[in-house]
Amino acid sequence: APALSFRGLLLHAVYRDYTGAEEMYERAIAANPTYTTALSNYGYLVASAKRDYATAEQLYQRAYQTDPADATLLCNYANLVEKHHKDFGRAKALYRQALRVDPSNLAVLSNFAHLLASADRDLDKAEGMLRRALAVDPHYEDAKRGLGMVQREKEAMQRLKGKSAAHAKVCEELDRRRRTKGVEKQREKSRADNMAQRAEQAEEMARLLMAEEAAKEKPPPGSGSKGGGKGGRGAKGK
Repeated sequence: APALSFRGLLLHAVYRDYTGAEEMYERAIAANPTYTTALSNYGYLVASAKRDYATAEQLYQRAYQTDPADATLLCNYANLVEKHHKDFGRAKALYRQALRVDPSNLAVLSNFAHLLASADRDLDKAEGMLRRALAVDPHYEDAKRGLGMVQREKEAMQRLKGKSAAHAKVCEELDRRRRTKGVEKQREKSRADNMAQRAEQAEEMARLLMAEEAAKEKPPPGSGSKGGGKGGRGAKGK
C-alpha cells in the first residue's frame, strides 16, 4: 500500500496524470482499506482535480475514523469544509485539532491564518499564526506572502479610520474581494509547491519500496530447475 500510494502522489503532483494517480490510490486502498495517507491523498485529488467534493469528504471521513491525529489529513479536511461548505466554525475547529497534534505544522498554521484574516477579519491572530510558521521555517513562502498581506491590510485599516464611515465601508468591501482572490491564488500556489516537494520525497521512497518488494520476489540462487535450455526473461514488475 505505501508504494502504491507514493506512486499515486508522484503521478498526481509531478506528472498531472490524474487518471493514473486515481488508479494507484484505489489499488493502495484495496490493499489496505485503513491506510490513512492513501485515503487523504485520494481525497485531495478528487477535490482539487475533479471537484468531486462529496467523494472527497467520504474519503476524509474514512481516514479520520482510522487516525484522527493526522495533522495533514485534518488540514486537508478543514480546507474542504472551509471552501466548499463555507462552514468556517467547523473549519477552525479542525485546524485547532491539527495544531494540537502538530503545533509547528506549517501548512496548518498558514491555512488557519488565511481563514482568520479573510473570514474573521482577525488580523492580529492571523499575524500571530504566520509568525509562528516563520519561526519554524523563515523561508516558508506561503507564510512570508501571508504576513506581508496581513501587514498591508492592517496599514490599510489604519488609513480607513480617517475616512467617513460610508466611504470606509465601500473601500473595505472592495478590499475584501481583492484579498479573497489573492488568498485563493496564494493557497493554490502553496499547495502546488508543497505537493511538488512531497512528490520528490515520494519518488525516492517509492523506488526504495519497489526495489525492496522486487528483492523479496527474486528466487534464491540455485532454486531454479536444472536444464540445458535458457529460460525466458520475465516481465519486470513496477
